[in-house]
Amino acid sequence: CMSYGLSSGEGLIYRVRDPVFKLQQIKGGGEPSVVVDEGVKDKRLCVIEHEFVDVLQVCSRPGNTLSGRLRRGWDGGPLGIMTKNSPYTATDPHIGIIGHITPQELVRALSANDTENGFGNRFLWTYSEKSKDLPRGGSLPPDALDDIRRRIAVAAGCIDWGPSGKPEGIPWECEAGEIWDAFYLG
Repeated sequence: CMSYGLSSGEGLIYRVRDPVFKLQQIKGGGEPSVVVDEGVKDKRLCVIEHEFVDVLQVCSRPGNTLSGRLRRGWDGGPLGIMTKNSPYTATDPHIGIIGHITPQELVRALSANDTENGFGNRFLWTYSEKSKDLPRGGSLPPDALDDIRRRIAVAAGCIDWGPSGKPEGIPWECEAGEIWDAFYLG
C-alpha cells in the first residue's frame, strides 16, 4: 500500500476511503441503499515523498486541505470533507509518511503556521549524513556476518545448520506442518 504524490486532503482520503452508499427510490416505496463505491479494504497507506518540500509547498497553498487532514489523521480521527460532489470519508486509516528533505529546505519551506498549528510536530524528524567518502561503496569479507547469522539462528532456535555450516532451511514444527498439509491437499 505504498504511494507518492500528496497533493490534497481529498486525494489522501480517497486512497483510504470507506464505501459510499446512495439511496435509490424504487417503485412502490422504500429507499434501499446501493453501493456506489466499494471503498478500500486495506486502510494502510505508506506515502514516500522523495521531495518532501513539494508537500510543504502544497500545504501552504490557500484553500488546500492536506495539512488539516494529515493532522486529523495523525490524531486518530476519521477523515472526511463535507462536499456535495465528493462525500468520501475514511475511518480507521493507518497512514505513514516518509519524506526526504535537506535541513535548509525544511527551514525555508516549513511555514510559521505549520509550526504553530502542530503540523511540524506530528513528524519524527531525523538527520543523517555519511560517515566516510566511499565513491565505490564499502565491502565486507564474505564471512563477516556469519557469527551474527549464527547467533540469531541459535536465539530463534529454528534454523537447520547443514554440514557446510551454512543455514539450509527452517524446519516445520510438527503441528504446523500437519495443518499446512491438510490445507494444501484440500
